[in-house]
Amino acid sequence: MVTAQRHASALSRIYRATLGLALLVAIMAGCESAGDAQMPTGQPPPTAPRQHPVLEHIPLPMGFAMVPERSVARLAGPLRVAQCEFEGTGAVDDVAEFYLKHMPAAKFTLRDKRFDAGTWLMRFESRTEECNIRVKPKGKRAVIVIDLGPLPKGGADRPSRPPPAEVEAPAP
Repeated sequence: MVTAQRHASALSRIYRATLGLALLVAIMAGCESAGDAQMPTGQPPPTAPRQHPVLEHIPLPMGFAMVPERSVARLAGPLRVAQCEFEGTGAVDDVAEFYLKHMPAAKFTLRDKRFDAGTWLMRFESRTEECNIRVKPKGKRAVIVIDLGPLPKGGADRPSRPPPAEVEAPAP
């Protein structure tokens, strides 16, 4: 009888220890996968892009969230027009590098890249759309503004023409 009680007591301790260990593992896993975890400033955004539903197929670095009061989007069949602002962590140069790396996978070609007063300005084109991306600092954070719209018909293929010559009015 004493042996049975000892055996039951030992099983109870093992059960409690196992349950405690499982709870600890679950808590630690939850902490690592929390969606609101922030990266320390100055570290590059993770290389795996994600997408915002409004900007399907446009990559977005992890750690950035849309600023709804400064964003607008319209979808009409295959046409979409959007100006969306995102704010998050990451160095401005690293965020710009993220777009240079990931936009080609989204079938966008870099057409222009500039750096002006701390802001990266990049223009990409796909077969049907133009996407302008601005990456600028805001304190210790970064702001991404994505302007997306249809590519003007023949816009990419249209040769540049000189401005029309001025016509002089006949003398009176």
